[in-house]
Amino acid sequence: MWQRSQEESKRLSCKQPSRSILSNTNNRGYVNASIDNPGGDDDDSGFALSAGTRGMLTPQFEIRGSVNHINLDDSDTYLELAGDYYFTSRFSAGLSLEFAGDTDVITIGGRWYFR
Repeated sequence: MWQRSQEESKRLSCKQPSRSILSNTNNRGYVNASIDNPGGDDDDSGFALSAGTRGMLTPQFEIRGSVNHINLDDSDTYLELAGDYYFTSRFSAGLSLEFAGDTDVITIGGRWYFR
């Protein structure tokens, strides 16, 4: 059984620097999601909120943690713990763990910075 999903979000982010290795972050935004599967289609829109902390443990290793809330058809609040390793100043790879009420998600990814 296949399922196709698409999520579009527009977010306003704020990073609050501090004198320590950690900084506080918060995001708020509008989310529009749609799912197509053999049983039918569904789409919904709502809002998302996030508050967290991130910091560089070493010049190559960043950690972050946040509490996130998304309100689409149903509301869901989840905890995210993540880390990224910077191979160069332009490329990093990382692991993210999201713990929610019904679903846990593990994400492995890479980032390329266009600076």
